[in-house]
Amino acid sequence: MIEQNHIDSSTYMAFISFLKENECKDIIILPHEQPDLDAYASCWGLKELLSRLKLNPLVLLPSIPMELNYILHTMNFPLFDSDRNKIYKNRGRDTRKCIILVDFSNPERIEKKEIKSITDQADIMVAIDHHYAKQVGNLNYLLYKPYNSTSEIITELIIALDYSSILENKDLSTALIGGILIDTSFLDRANSKTFYLLSILSNYGSYSKIASTLKRIPRNIDEKIARLKGAQRTKIYRIDNTLIVFTKVGSYESSVASSLVKLGADIAIVTSKKQHVTRIIGRSRININLGEIFRTIADKYGYIGGGHSGAAVLTIQQKNDERVETIINELYKSIVNLLLKKFSVVA
Repeated sequence: MIEQNHIDSSTYMAFISFLKENECKDIIILPHEQPDLDAYASCWGLKELLSRLKLNPLVLLPSIPMELNYILHTMNFPLFDSDRNKIYKNRGRDTRKCIILVDFSNPERIEKKEIKSITDQADIMVAIDHHYAKQVGNLNYLLYKPYNSTSEIITELIIALDYSSILENKDLSTALIGGILIDTSFLDRANSKTFYLLSILSNYGSYSKIASTLKRIPRNIDEKIARLKGAQRTKIYRIDNTLIVFTKVGSYESSVASSLVKLGADIAIVTSKKQHVTRIIGRSRININLGEIFRTIADKYGYIGGGHSGAAVLTIQQKNDERVETIINELYKSIVNLLLKKFSVVA
């Protein structure tokens, strides 16, 4: 049995009580579109827990991007195809529907019509997330923890409710380890909570196997080109010994931002114009809360934004070049102001 000395169970008990009090028996677990391993593993772990609680959870993967597809097939993790089929088969039934958003908390981020047609039928909308963002009006309950990954929240939730035997599933624990590695940039952003939960998961899962798989993920030619173009177009700003870079690409903006940090940037901001929206991605490897900066600016203009210290996103629901430039300038000023305050404290 795993000791719970480091865990405050009250938040998790309140979450489960909410589900039961609202008769959430038929539950759809939904990660964000283009899910990464953190979102996927969290959905899997939550499904196992809710099944033990005699609820009826099904996982709906909106899509499986190439990177995640490689991991799932290499590790022989489940694709949840039968869950998807059941969800679509039962879509027209007159039953109380509860949807749990995982690794994001704003249903407005859902763009696929087939997914929106399902979420629009929800009687209860719940979210579990580690990204700091404003709770929107159509969300009935938000389980938020300022952790480095949602996999950490789900692992702690399982332990807090005394169902740690779930973690004896080697593949599931391995997936949760991978989720933590992905969202902490291989532990660059890890803290004591991360290492504590990772030490528990490593008793059951294979750290070495998932780490090796993550390091061998192939990238298609379009992503490679986007990364190179992003690097080619960068504007570099130096504040003391901190490098902030800005660039624009048409796609793979998250991958481009991460690659720029690996190249040497301390903070990378990448803008990408889509058909109907513009996405601004932020990545950082220094101790600055990008999520708070993005959320504050998003709230100011009525957009969707948030994240955590190492990663953030802001979505503009229109193609307005002037507004995009205004927001980019505000992001720069906010980051610089925080850095200057940080330097003055150190001095």
